[in-house]
Amino acid sequence: VGLETRRNGANKWNSGDHYGLAMPQLYVEFAYNDLSVKVGHFYTIIGNEVVTAPDNFFYSHAYTMQYGEPFTHTGVLADYKWSDSVTLLGGIHGGWDNFDPVRQRAGFLGGATWHNSDETVNLAVMLTSGDELNAMGNFSNRTMYSVVASLGLTDNLDYVIQHDNGWQDDWFGANQDAEWYGLNQYLMYTINDCWKAGARFEWFRDDDGTRVAGVRNGNPAGGPFVGNFYEATVGLNWTPANNLVVRPELRWDWFNGTGMPYDGGTKTEQFTAAFDAIVTF
Repeated sequence: VGLETRRNGANKWNSGDHYGLAMPQLYVEFAYNDLSVKVGHFYTIIGNEVVTAPDNFFYSHAYTMQYGEPFTHTGVLADYKWSDSVTLLGGIHGGWDNFDPVRQRAGFLGGATWHNSDETVNLAVMLTSGDELNAMGNFSNRTMYSVVASLGLTDNLDYVIQHDNGWQDDWFGANQDAEWYGLNQYLMYTINDCWKAGARFEWFRDDDGTRVAGVRNGNPAGGPFVGNFYEATVGLNWTPANNLVVRPELRWDWFNGTGMPYDGGTKTEQFTAAFDAIVTF
């Protein structure tokens, strides 16, 4: 909002819903010794999966990342290396996925990361809190945290577990809050220099039907969907060259709750097979 679109959400750079231009990051960064500071528009530090495709194992995204977390922030974020194993982060932002909103509201973004001496165990705890628009068109506090732990079980086997919890006060009116939360698990096995296999299992609960909805205008699966979303995904990463990766995957989604979120609002489950190829340069 306020960058690719106008302040009121109307089209600015783009005239269609399917393809267009985006400026996901636009910032400057300063550093001095163990401190670095970003100023501008940047990706969130919340969660495990990220916006940039080459930095994710799977082609598709988890519900947690797509629906439960912010993508970007605009503001200031400091990163301080407290010790060899601990890094602290903290800053101020202007909201979820906002560049220039109609009303400026400052929120907090921060957390900490830790790893053991041989970096086989990594832990990241992140938090964001600030006022966001609710269903009534008013501002109320929205807070969420993410906890991500990654474990190197063997030289070839890695395990990641993630928990998110978010809530917004007065979403439907006074004292009528909304909440969403979930648990993700990833298991990745390095077969050799060219092949890597992975599996992901996720449970995501949209407790009040406020987060999961069709991602394009006019999508008949618009919700609300109050209940539990599950997905199980298996995939491969094939890297035949240093600058090329091919990511095939199979995915099964199912929903237990109110509504039918799949196949144009007609089913409570779906199967997808997909792949992409990424060339970096």
